[in-house]
Amino acid sequence: MSILLTSMRAEFIDWEGELSFLEEKYGSDDFELVLIYGRRRVGKTELIKEFIEDRSSIYCLASLEDKEKQLENVTSKIHKHFGGIKPDIQRWTDLFRYFSEKAEEKIVR
Repeated sequence: MSILLTSMRAEFIDWEGELSFLEEKYGSDDFELVLIYGRRRVGKTELIKEFIEDRSSIYCLASLEDKEKQLENVTSKIHKHFGGIKPDIQRWTDLFRYFSEKAEEKIVR
């Protein structure tokens, strides 16, 4: 895998295999969990952003903030995606329950 950064926009080089793999998993009728990991600065975030660009998606990047702030941030992004009345979420289990109730369509999560 390699990535070339030019003019603030990433151009993918040798990422066709990874994008094809993600397309295959996205097209599956089965529940699919894909973990993306690797060394720092190899383009994992850009790969994800490229894949979700034209799809219904919710993108959340983990941070070093306290868990309450992270829960608030993720809740806000999910609420923004679905709209409606903002739920009162106090625990991660509440957030996952809310998300599973709202996610009737295929969403890149």
